[in-house]
Parts: sequence; structure tokens; C-alpha cells
Amino acid sequence: ADYLLVFNTEEKGWFYYSPSLVAWTALSKGYGLVEVIRSSDNGVPTYFADLQTALETCKASGSYNEVNIHGDIVLTSQIELNSDGTGLGNAYLFESLVINFNGNEVLNSQADDSYCFNIVLVKSTSSTQSLAFTGGGKITRRNGLSLSRCVRASGVFNFKTDRKIIQSTTFGSATFLIEKSTDNSTPEFIDLGNSVFIGASNSASNYNLSLFSDYEYRNFKVVDRSAFTACRVRSCDAYNFEIVSKTTGEGLQLFGASEDVGNFKINTVSNTGLDATNGFSSIKDFEINSGSGQSLISTGGEIINGVCKSSNTNRSIFATNPIKFINVKGYNTSSGRGGVLSITSAVSNQIIDNIIFTSTGAIASAVSSSGGNPVVITKSRFQSFYDNAGGHALDVQNDVGGVEILNCDLICFNASANAVYSASAVNAIVVNSVLSGATTAINANVTITASTDLGNGNTQI
Repeated sequence: ADYLLVFNTEEKGWFYYSPSLVAWTALSKGYGLVEVIRSSDNGVPTYFADLQTALETCKASGSYNEVNIHGDIVLTSQIELNSDGTGLGNAYLFESLVINFNGNEVLNSQADDSYCFNIVLVKSTSSTQSLAFTGGGKITRRNGLSLSRCVRASGVFNFKTDRKIIQSTTFGSATFLIEKSTDNSTPEFIDLGNSVFIGASNSASNYNLSLFSDYEYRNFKVVDRSAFTACRVRSCDAYNFEIVSKTTGEGLQLFGASEDVGNFKINTVSNTGLDATNGFSSIKDFEINSGSGQSLISTGGEIINGVCKSSNTNRSIFATNPIKFINVKGYNTSSGRGGVLSITSAVSNQIIDNIIFTSTGAIASAVSSSGGNPVVITKSRFQSFYDNAGGHALDVQNDVGGVEILNCDLICFNASANAVYSASAVNAIVVNSVLSGATTAINANVTITASTDLGNGNTQI
């Protein structure tokens, strides 16, 4: 019978009868043994020779299903899991489906735009479908064209995976597109289980991993080998992750007004580590090493508890109009600045506190104030290690909104440099600060606004 399974004692392996080959074919040749246990089977498994056929038995509305993969699988077409429609790959109305890879690989090497898994679950019922990829293993897309993917997932469903390598070796990317349930039955976050998403060196996709749609994603790693962006987070949150760009690609891009990202590391070679110029809510608890690229560029939002290291010829950090900029360190070991703060519009409730900007080959930092409110920087350090008269600690580029430096350390290595410098006439308030290393601490273009000593350690500015 077609797809009948037998164990060959001479070959010591499982064989199935292939109707297309009209021959007995070893499962080890790329068609892993697939076991299905459904809630209606009373624990009795059923075995299949290919994954899509096995999954077709898991469609029943409200059913609970476990699929165990017992060998590497080579796909000749993408696996379809669609809740709508009829026929092969459609009408998946299960309550729960667990696909246990058992450390095995699912590979699609077709020279086309297909995926390994195409998942579209939009079931409209009182409960949300659950899909899980467990048991480690790999999902690999090889030899694909520009639109190929490892995984494309969209719809409204619970999803989780664990310890999996999801990789594309030619073109394509590993993409997730998951929308939050409207019935509030979804979990607080999607746990990607420390899975690793590996992008192709010649990828034609703008992003290796794309995360979307009002969810919180946790526990993943992205390794990108292309000239494109390794990861995009759009209208969702992400925590506990690592991004590594191996060549000339960017690390992470944020899109939207509500993203929160935290507890992460980014490493790039020559491109920007984190681009947050298209909107975000908060960036917290992070470390970015960006090689010769900028570490962090941002517009608005809250940036708290981070370290940025680069050897960029412009700057390590460029932050425009931050709402909060607290305990952030920018180190530059090239001819660029440690950080630049650009305030171009009035920012309500702005806090800039406990920051460190340093440079070994340039001015340590710069601040530009052209907004309606004064820029107030407290308890911070700006230090240039550049042994040159141009190695100033702080460059005040604009004072339209006002600049106030309170309880800060401004340190130069070269005595001919200035602790506070400007190329044109500006006013600034500098109070209770240490200005060290410069023979002339305040550049002649900078007028320090007088403050009043109120006694008992109090100063009015």
C-alpha cells in the first residue's frame, strides 16, 4: 500500500512505499518518521511518512494534538497551516498543536519563493488556538529565491518555540508576524525559547527577523550575515535578546510609537547598532558594541541604563529630544564623539542625568539646545582623552532653549583644550561642577550665566 511503513532487518532501518518513486524508500533518505497523537486517539499513536500528511489529521475543531518528528525531513513544498479554506493545508481548527522536533531538521531546498512553514491562523472563536514548536532542532531554508522564508506566521494565536535554530542559507529570512488576540486569552508574552535566527549572507530581505503586532517577545538570538538589518521590532515589545551582525548590516530597527525593548545586547561590525529614529517608548538595560558604526541613534523616548561602545568617526550616540536619558554611557575610541544630545523642540518633563560621554580622538560630547525649554544635565561626566587642543570635554553648539550643567565633571587631557567649548557665542549655566585638565576651562565664546550663592550649599540659578 502507498506509504506503508516496514522495518527492514537487513538494512536496520524504516522504509516506506513511495507511490511517486514506485519503490521502497528509506526514511533516512530525507523523509522522517512522523508520529501523531490526538486527543481523540486515547494515547494510541499513528505514524506517517511525511509531515504535511501527518498534520492533516490534526485539523479537528477543538482538538489537542502532538506531532513528534523522529528524523530529518526534506520538504518538496512548504508546510501549510491555515485556519480558513478547505483542502490540503487548510481548515486547521485545532485548539492546540505541538510539533516536537526531537532535535531534527526540517529543510526546504526548493529553488523558489516558498517557505518552510506558512502559518495563517485566524480562527474566530471564544478561545485562541495554540501552536508550539518544541524539542530544539532546526528549520532551514536553502536555495530559495528572494521572497523565500524559513517561517512566516500571521493571524491571532498563541505561539512558542524553544532552543531552535531557524536559518536561511540563501536569500530569504526568518519572519514572524503575529497579532494579539482580541479575547484576552493570549499569554502576556511570546517566548521564543532562546531560538537562534540565522540569516543568509546574500539575503535579499531587508530584515532577518521581523517582530510585529502588539505582542511582547522574549528570549531569542539573531545572527545576520547580510548587508541588511538583522532585526526589526514594530508595534510590539522585545526583551532578553541578542543580535549579532557579522558583516556590514545594521543591528536593530524600531518602528512605531509604543515599543519597549530591554535587557539586550547588540554587536555590529561597521553599521549602526540600534536605529530608534522612527518612534519608540523605552530602551532599557542594554549593551551595544558597534565597531566602526554608530551605536545608537534615537528620536524621543526614554533611554535608561545602557552602554554604547564604538570606533565611529562621528559619534557613538546621537539622541534627539529624549524624554529621559538616564545612566547611559557612550564611549568612542576613534575620532568621533562619545555622544551628542540634540534638543530641537520643547520636551516636557525631560530628565538627563548620570551620563558619561568619552572620546579618545575628539571632543567628548556635544549638546545643542534649540527647543523651547532649557536642557538641564545633572551628575554627568564628559571626558576627552584626545591629546590635542581640539580635545574639549563639552561642545555647546546652540543655546536658544538654554543649557544648564549641574554637578558634572568636565575633563580634558590636553591643557590647551577647554572643558566647555563653543565655536560661536553662547550662554550656559555651569554650577557645582569640576572642570579639570584645561588651562582655560571656559572657552571665550561661552558666557557663563551668573548664579547666586544662597548659603548652606544652596545655589540659585
